[in-house]
Amino acid sequence: MLWPTHLLLLSAHGAAAAIGKHIFMAADRSIHPRLELVVGNKAYSSWSLRAWLALRVAAGSGHFRETNVLLAGAGSDANRDDLWRHSPTGKVPSLKDHRLDITVWDSLAICEAIAEIYPEAQLWPADAAARAVARSVAAEMHSGFSALRSAMPMNTRLREPRAGYGAQVAADVARVCQVWWISSPGARDWPCSGSVSERWSV
Repeated sequence: MLWPTHLLLLSAHGAAAAIGKHIFMAADRSIHPRLELVVGNKAYSSWSLRAWLALRVAAGSGHFRETNVLLAGAGSDANRDDLWRHSPTGKVPSLKDHRLDITVWDSLAICEAIAEIYPEAQLWPADAAARAVARSVAAEMHSGFSALRSAMPMNTRLREPRAGYGAQVAADVARVCQVWWISSPGARDWPCSGSVSERWSV
């Protein structure tokens, strides 16, 4: 099932954000070509797509290396050894800074690191209040909506309208729409339209 693009951009983990922020505080712009993003298939791995979008928007296509790791499917150990080479969790995405010899894992931690390396990209809203709301929304998206994730996993190559759409999924979708109304009080054309920022945001 096709997962709406705006949902892909909001998944995150608050604790990992702190990790990403801490280990990249000393980073400077000279490390840009040294960044390597390790991802799975972006047609199926929403986690990989989130980190890739943030780095692509912030750095452009020529300022980082992209390494793709084959994913054998949820729960499979077929490619686990390859994954462990790139991440301490054995999962993707991960961001490698070869100059500092560190690896950042978890999609939001990676986004936080990218936001600090490329502040001009404004990956978070500049306004403090909007930024706080954006971080709350991102953290909620990561930790919640389990019914939606389980019943309608990301697959951008498959369209099955309303497949798996039950009462629990409907409740998750309603909450997503509520979040977008709260985030964009001026956007009322469609319940899920708008953004906490006029710019592309994590």
